[in-house]
Amino acid sequence: MGGNGEEHLILLIEHFHESSKRASISNLSSIGVPLSLLFSSLTFYLMSGSPSFFLSLGWRIIFITSGTLTLLLSFLLSRILDSPLFEEIRGKGISRSPLKEALKGEWKKILALMLARNYITSLYYISTTFIITFLYSIGVPLSVSFSSLVFSSIAMILSQLVGSYLADIVGRKKVILFSSLSTSIMSIPYIFLISSGNHLLIYLSQSFFCSSLMFGYGAISAYIAENFPTKYRLTASNFTYQFSTPLSAIPQIIAPYLLYSRSPEISIALMLSAISLTSSFPALHRGHLWKGIK
Repeated sequence: MGGNGEEHLILLIEHFHESSKRASISNLSSIGVPLSLLFSSLTFYLMSGSPSFFLSLGWRIIFITSGTLTLLLSFLLSRILDSPLFEEIRGKGISRSPLKEALKGEWKKILALMLARNYITSLYYISTTFIITFLYSIGVPLSVSFSSLVFSSIAMILSQLVGSYLADIVGRKKVILFSSLSTSIMSIPYIFLISSGNHLLIYLSQSFFCSSLMFGYGAISAYIAENFPTKYRLTASNFTYQFSTPLSAIPQIIAPYLLYSRSPEISIALMLSAISLTSSFPALHRGHLWKGIK
């Protein structure tokens, strides 16, 4: 359902377009990311002690549960009306080619927003998927890896809530900039603490690093959506989201190869730090940001 995740965010923001708490409201949808990580990590942690059960029956339980939730979500979406803002422009005429119109007039803004979001997507997958391989390579049991994801997902949820709350007070860009810069700084100690193999340090470093990362995720949804007009807000926002994802694939491809470098910890830490740092510059993008949705 990730392909239409932005649709849920736009519906929330446009239905509450007059609210001063749009970042907090849109975060109610984004919080599903760490929530799903929490439940999936907890499930794999509980099943890690019995691989035979997972291979025989466990994966079927997960598959059926996720399928049921997908059907429930589809039903709920069918009951939701289009936003008042969209209904307003429907009578005036909808753009025949919203993507073409968005790219023609706002391609620089779209590119900047893609790069601003890149550090969140890239480092989220590094810290939740690659890190399992990394910990396994240094002899850390899978049960510890999955339990560390349980703790870090809880930290993500709390951090996102705080980030979205502050984004409604001090502004979206300040929250994103703080998140990207702090994540860049924390990348180096994060990798070295993880590399120690100490279970407590793994739990703490995972939680603090992911908190810093997802602090900006609480603001990025509203920040992207508010930069586009209603006539192509969904198209432009979704394009920004979906085409920032291939950028995040690059670190996932590079990271495993860095494990075989002369200094894997330094190489991986510098890569994470550089990704966060490069996202901080687009976060300062001075494009039009509405105080109210139009």
